Amino acid sequence: MAETWFSIPPERIAREPLSQRDGARLLHWQADGTLADRHIPSLVDLLHAGDILVVNDVRVVPARVPVERPGGGLGELLFIQPWQGADDLWMAWGRPAKRLVGRFLRSPIGDLRVDTQRTATGGLLVRLASGAPPSLALERAGELPLPPYLQRPEQPL
Repeated sequence: MAETWFSIPPERIAREPLSQRDGARLLHWQADGTLADRHIPSLVDLLHAGDILVVNDVRVVPARVPVERPGGGLGELLFIQPWQGADDLWMAWGRPAKRLVGRFLRSPIGDLRVDTQRTATGGLLVRLASGAPPSLALERAGELPLPPYLQRPEQPL
């Protein structure tokens, strides 16, 4: 991994999507190891017969959910995945995790129940009090989990 690590100055990190997507910039790691600033339309000039272009077509799930504890304290859950194939029970990371265990929580996706049992990796096991699948509620009212370096509130695209 060390040979693929490079430093990018913070002012060079895109924090907002461009309205004109074809104006997006492309960082080209050249064969000699140097970096070159380019734009997305120049990608066709960089590809040669036999090259493989891998496209990341992943859709980010709006899995970040602010929560309110019974005493009024605030927290946050990040839903990671259904627990052992069951859609009604999800593994999530929480802040502050210790104060969320075994609690009923209010949230924009509905009332939640956090089990007292935790996963082997420290994750919380969470289900909607209504018994409905969290996946549907997340699509309706969850927030996008933005990387910390973006330092901006979520905005619709």
